[in-house]
Amino acid sequence: MVPIITFKTAEEAIEIANASKFGLSSCIFSADQKTCAKFACELEASGMVINGASFYRSFEQPFGGYKYSGIGTEGVMSTFDEMTHTKSIVLKNIL
Repeated sequence: MVPIITFKTAEEAIEIANASKFGLSSCIFSADQKTCAKFACELEASGMVINGASFYRSFEQPFGGYKYSGIGTEGVMSTFDEMTHTKSIVLKNIL
C-alpha cells in the first residue's frame, strides 16, 4: 500500500513523511539533484532510493529501520559489527 497525501512544499512533504512512526525505506522521483539530496538527508528512514523503487538493496547494504521499523540492522557488514567487538592493543617497550 502506498499512501497518497498532497503537499505544497518540499518541507511540508518531509514533515508529513517524518511524522510517521515508521522509517524503513523511502524513495523520491525527481530530475532535480538538489531536491533529491535534500530529501535523502532529511527523511527519517534508513534507506533512500532516488528515481527507483524503495525495495532496492545491494548485498553489502545494511537493512533495518528507524523508529518502530526495527531494532537493528541485518546484512553482511552490519551482522559482522553486531557479532564482533573492536579492541585496540598498544605495545610499548616490548623487546
